[in-house]
Amino acid sequence: MNDWQHQLKKSSLVFNQYFKNLILEIFNGDFEVVEGVTKYEMAKTLDQLAGIDLWYFNPKYGIRGVASRIQFGNKNWRTFTVRKNRESQVSTEYEKRSQAIKKEWLYPILTIQGYFNEQNNTVLGFAIAKTTDILWMIDNGYYYLRKTGIEQIGQAEFYVVKWDEMKGKNLNITIYKEYSGNKKKMVGQIGKSSS
Repeated sequence: MNDWQHQLKKSSLVFNQYFKNLILEIFNGDFEVVEGVTKYEMAKTLDQLAGIDLWYFNPKYGIRGVASRIQFGNKNWRTFTVRKNRESQVSTEYEKRSQAIKKEWLYPILTIQGYFNEQNNTVLGFAIAKTTDILWMIDNGYYYLRKTGIEQIGQAEFYVVKWDEMKGKNLNITIYKEYSGNKKKMVGQIGKSSS
């Protein structure tokens, strides 16, 4: 199993076991991991070209692709992270999403970022927002940069967008444990199409 497969499987298992039911307390419908309902090669293509890790099924509105990033550690950083560049010069998440939106290719309408403590199997927090809103924050300078990685393996640089700053800009963001408890309201806010 290569690193991509290992990370996908690990994130998929954690999403299904720990995040899914919490998200469904907020959203009507269902979330399915792409890998679980799609053949491996297609799941890999959806992830690598379109950035889609999950399908969101809503009986009233339809189906949406969702990007899911789960970070492991002992802190909820309350941020979305979007890869800006990497040493290998391969196209990054930011470049792929921006181009897909501009050229009208498939991209994840929603992005989920969660934080998970493996030591005690605890969801530390998560947020869900429109991918276009996260990119809007970046394109308008509401981010900071963070480098990660080990020099021998290769470093990457990420745009970091704070959840609270998105909320302050009145963008559609749902932050776990901070939503109003009105399920229909939250689905409607995120469920609106981008204008």
